[in-house]
Amino acid sequence: MIYYFRLPFKKISSLFLAFLLLPFYACTLSKRLDTKLASSSSNCSSSVLSGNITLPKEELELLRAYLTIDVQKGAESIKNILLHIKKVQDEGKPEWERNGNAYILHLSDGKARILEEYGTNAGKTTEFKLDLFAQAVEDWKTCVLTCEQKVLFLNSSIPQKHKELLRAYLSWDIQRSPAWIKELSEKIVEVKSGDLASWERPGNAFLLTVQPYSVLIVPDNAEDDKAQIDMDIFEQGLKDWQSCVLHP
Repeated sequence: MIYYFRLPFKKISSLFLAFLLLPFYACTLSKRLDTKLASSSSNCSSSVLSGNITLPKEELELLRAYLTIDVQKGAESIKNILLHIKKVQDEGKPEWERNGNAYILHLSDGKARILEEYGTNAGKTTEFKLDLFAQAVEDWKTCVLTCEQKVLFLNSSIPQKHKELLRAYLSWDIQRSPAWIKELSEKIVEVKSGDLASWERPGNAFLLTVQPYSVLIVPDNAEDDKAQIDMDIFEQGLKDWQSCVLHP
């Protein structure tokens, strides 16, 4: 037996019209998202070396364009560049090079050199002092990264899983409260000095136990994922959080 279904003409027309307009709506949404992202990147770009009045405008614009186009908002890209700046600047690494979307970055001899690959200046290399370039990357990092990402950003001595748990703890249980940051800092001092043997703080999602040389973070719903973190590392993480949320 064959069944026939009859749809109202108006409903068929509406569905057909929606089908025809779908690409238009998708394109419009994409443009809005691109505009929003571009605006966000533009705001961060203007924050790079905003107080520098000695750098020529053309060179400043090149630095900002490099960060916007080649580094973007990737935390790993920013981290990688800062780590290699440190290796070249402080640890005696002879040189380092990074190929990007539109530029080639070369670090050596206390200098950062940016080679433009496209446009009217294709093939031109501009040289910056390495400490100035490092400051530009730091300015970019300050603007584009979230407070969670900034906690122990360059620290590689703690397992990534523990780092993520610490960031989650600060985000969920300490939040942006000056009073809670102050309380935690004070209790750490009391425990380290011996005035308190230990201190516990139940929170929204974690149980924190402060001990003289370490801090234990236990999630409420997954005790197996607990993390024991050295006190000096935890304190640095707390300082990173405080610096970001109270002095953005």
